[in-house]
Amino acid sequence: MKSWVLLIFVCLGISLKGEVETRAYRAELKSFEYSGYSGPLVLPNGESAIIYKGEAMKEAPFESRFFGEGDGLLDYTGWARSVGILGKGAAVYNERTGRLVVRAEARHHRLLHDYLKQFLVWQFRAEVRVFRVPGVVLGRRDLQVAAVEKEGEELPGLSGLVMPGQTMELRTWEESLWFEAECQGWFQDTTWECRFNLVSELPEVEFSLKSSVVGAMGVPTMLELGSFDGKSTLVASLKVSQVLADGSDFDDWVQVEKGGNVLLEERLEKDLHKNREWVDLENGKRHQTFVLPPTFWEFITTVEGGKAKNIRELLKENGVALQDDDRVIWLKQSGLLTVEMSPLNLELLKGITTVAGISDPPPVLGCSYTLVESTEKLADFEKGGFRVLRKICANGLPGQRVDLKFGEGDLELGFEGQVSGSDDFVDSRATIRFGKKEVLKSEAEGKVGVPMILKQEKVGEVWQTWVGTFSARFSEDTIKEGR
Repeated sequence: MKSWVLLIFVCLGISLKGEVETRAYRAELKSFEYSGYSGPLVLPNGESAIIYKGEAMKEAPFESRFFGEGDGLLDYTGWARSVGILGKGAAVYNERTGRLVVRAEARHHRLLHDYLKQFLVWQFRAEVRVFRVPGVVLGRRDLQVAAVEKEGEELPGLSGLVMPGQTMELRTWEESLWFEAECQGWFQDTTWECRFNLVSELPEVEFSLKSSVVGAMGVPTMLELGSFDGKSTLVASLKVSQVLADGSDFDDWVQVEKGGNVLLEERLEKDLHKNREWVDLENGKRHQTFVLPPTFWEFITTVEGGKAKNIRELLKENGVALQDDDRVIWLKQSGLLTVEMSPLNLELLKGITTVAGISDPPPVLGCSYTLVESTEKLADFEKGGFRVLRKICANGLPGQRVDLKFGEGDLELGFEGQVSGSDDFVDSRATIRFGKKEVLKSEAEGKVGVPMILKQEKVGEVWQTWVGTFSARFSEDTIKEGR
């Protein structure tokens, strides 16, 4: 098996030399005695990993802060090499801490992470927080989480555990806040989606919200709700994290010698650069690895009714003009597709994976509907001359309805939107009711971030204007705002 793993890296022209670091993986011994191996590297001949029991060691083969007095050390270097996920490094299981301590190159740590992760038992922790922040702005408010926490008044919140795809229902003890949620993980569990109902019966903060949003795992998505009094803004923060079976932080299952939350850092770095996951090579080509669903092989085989025998021919049939020196390796069972090809071919390949259902998370769409009052008919927002009376905001996923209500039907919003153009425009349908009376029904397309007048009317001696400002926040936007 080691020779096959070596062949993969040699074929791709990747140097076998790299930075060596020490990581400690939380794992049970059964993780290493698993005979039906289905990790990231599966041989074409179907060879399985052997059942392995480490031998006792008197001392560790390398120094690390993960070793200490009273350790029970077992040698698992042979196991790691037998399943093809360790080169010249060393692996030691510490029975005292329940962690596998490994000194190896970065690529071997990635393979080991993928293998051991499949044995973890985990669930979601969903947390909602509500803030009242001074002031109201015309468009979408800048909601940096640190600023909201500093400037705003935090109201009661809720947090609870829920299994993926199951429904959680929580209430505060005095039943002033109710939270119902269903959560799912996306993209190797780096992204979450949550469908939820949030109801507040707090004095002067009565509202109900039904929506669906996405976010980066462990990072809150900030939601502006609006203002009923024109003086302060209600903000909700929704965060979904993974936790292990004992309730501990999921990211803690991997620790590094230098300290810090390495999994969160690596996950956020990837999410912030979703369009730059390749590595530029000296020969002008680019190297990239895709994680694809098990059905990808069948998908590209049947697109044109092709009967190709290997992955190269399949990609050629689907429009990727591979050159003789392009490298392509497809590990079907694990879903890893590693390529080295020209930038143009890489873009063509990305097009195929997108059609196959592999794409970036959808944006959180929104619109801030603001009712302002002015002595003259409003035409230029930059000149000012108006005051905000009320504001109500929608935040949700494309094609899914958002319902928000302030008070007992005092101000209600129903919203549904889609991204149009090159993600710069939002096509929306919205209905606003005030005191049970419909005051605005709008079907409009607006440019993101640009206020637009939806309705104007003269009421006595003043003008009242409904202003809409659309937003489309992608994963990098929610990450930067929630950190």
